[in-house]
Amino acid sequence: VSFTMPEQRGTWVVTAIDTKYSPRLNVYELSTGRSETVKISKRDYQENPLVIGDTIRLTIIEKPKMKKVGDEWVQSETEKDKWLKYYTICNIVE
Repeated sequence: VSFTMPEQRGTWVVTAIDTKYSPRLNVYELSTGRSETVKISKRDYQENPLVIGDTIRLTIIEKPKMKKVGDEWVQSETEKDKWLKYYTICNIVE
């Protein structure tokens, strides 16, 4: 199912939340119908929690993916994860 609201450019809806390890959010951009999975730091999530259905404005950045090699965590040189850098809850009321 695809639903778009072109007038809501830059506004995303939280469609799923996984809080195991670093929280991951599935978000859906209202203006284009594009979906993304993004990580968010635990601290940011705890300070400004989100729930499924929240509409947010956000900035996404890419960071090198961390992999466990033996007993150490190392940055991947080729793979990247998408992370929320900033977000603001702006629930739309109609």
